[in-house]
Amino acid sequence: MTHISLVPDLWRFAAAASQPQLEQCLPEGGQVTRMRNDLHECMVYEDDLRIIAAFAGTLGTVPDWLENFRIRTNRDGLHTGFADGSEMFEPSLCELMRGAREKKRAAIGHSQGGGIAGAFAFRCERYHHMPIDYPLTFGSPPYAQDERCVPNMLRVVVIGDPVECRGFPGVRRAGSLHFQGPPGGDVCPLLNHDYASYSWAIKQRCLRIGDAEGARAMDELLEHGGHTWRKLECI
Repeated sequence: MTHISLVPDLWRFAAAASQPQLEQCLPEGGQVTRMRNDLHECMVYEDDLRIIAAFAGTLGTVPDWLENFRIRTNRDGLHTGFADGSEMFEPSLCELMRGAREKKRAAIGHSQGGGIAGAFAFRCERYHHMPIDYPLTFGSPPYAQDERCVPNMLRVVVIGDPVECRGFPGVRRAGSLHFQGPPGGDVCPLLNHDYASYSWAIKQRCLRIGDAEGARAMDELLEHGGHTWRKLECI
């Protein structure tokens, strides 16, 4: 399973995948590439030690939203919409990862992006013989009938996130790490799914365990995250 100490670091990439202005919060010295098709977007970060595929959450178009509801599983037991999303990126993304043979590989994402990341991690090992070292989802609906098909998957969940809690009948979820969300999440549960809420929740965890560097990284996300942070300021 992905070590929990990596959560603050990898969350920066998951957040930046959907909010390009947060690229300024990523570590210096790495190269950022964005891949996009008609439905989805993926941000790839590569430095001397690792290559990270961070899939963006729902982009807001009607066809993209509809992909979330294609929950019938395919022959691999994967959510059809997320598996198809993964396949769209695999030719170019797997080529990049294969070229970074000695580096650690991560597949991450928030919400729909986490679902695609889970499907991608499964398909990378099954069909491309290229295991993902650090698969991690944030607030993601189920990507498979049995998410344990990705053995080292870790789900990060803000308690009360209504998107993360939804699934299809009989689903078996991967192991999870739960974070207490910001005040107001009990009044407006959807707030628990917000990017700023995940940054806030991870920051509180960092403060409790004495991870000053992680807390500073979350502060930086909250500062540059745009309108999402104002939702929390009003609570």
